[in-house]
Amino acid sequence: MAPSFAQNRGHSDMVADVHACVKKLKSEASGSVGCCELADGEDATWQQNPDDTYSVRIKPAADQKPDWFPVPPKAIIQSADTCGLRYAMVWWSIQRDLDGSVKPKIRCFIPGTRS
Repeated sequence: MAPSFAQNRGHSDMVADVHACVKKLKSEASGSVGCCELADGEDATWQQNPDDTYSVRIKPAADQKPDWFPVPPKAIIQSADTCGLRYAMVWWSIQRDLDGSVKPKIRCFIPGTRS
């Protein structure tokens, strides 16, 4: 099976009740603090891989090109209530490794629809 791709629309017009719902979202990776506490959510360009995992395209630093990063299974929001969102969102923050390299730490992810 070939990977599937999706590009998502903006969410600047998110209504207040949806925004309040999104602020409450949590994943195993975000822990008790929730997705929005340490990172703002953003629209995600994503793909579902042949092994049913997900990857998102992120530009982790200004001097880096966007690249595909795997979504950790614990970052996928498993709740049946994804606040009515039909587009993918990802919450991530910068992670600096001991060697000085920069990569994203994905805290939460909601896959979108392909409609």
